[in-house]
Amino acid sequence: MPRPFTVYFDTSFYVKLCRADETIALNMVRDLNALRVRHVVSDVLIRELLTSRDRADLDEALVSRVSQFSLPPYQTRDGIAWEVLLLSGQERIDVANVLRSLHDEMTRAKSYSIMARREMDAEQRSRLLETSIVRACCGFARNSIPESQAAVITSLVKPP
Repeated sequence: MPRPFTVYFDTSFYVKLCRADETIALNMVRDLNALRVRHVVSDVLIRELLTSRDRADLDEALVSRVSQFSLPPYQTRDGIAWEVLLLSGQERIDVANVLRSLHDEMTRAKSYSIMARREMDAEQRSRLLETSIVRACCGFARNSIPESQAAVITSLVKPP
């Protein structure tokens, strides 16, 4: 029996899978099962599928078809599952927004960690710290918050 391997299919693969004729879709899944392919489900993939246009009505077919894979999906985040695609209306929008926010915050955190490891002069360090704290406290860029709040935050982060 061949050793299983994990493949990250992009969003277009899943869109094609849910739009395919039933026979073609079943053959695709059967062939991937024969190859012992383990697919990946990620928050980015789910978010893209939740927000893509003109196919929300096909999500039931997609969830049914991915459930026919013989190997369970590799989950990039605990608790992420295909069934979230079955949400509709405001719940669907809310989940997509949460996933987008998580992705944005993780990107910022990674950027800040990279910047924190770089050698910086005092002015660069102060600007990085100010930007980080303003975003953390207010969730906005500095120029989009009231000047009085920016002044208070700036006074807190500037070195003595």
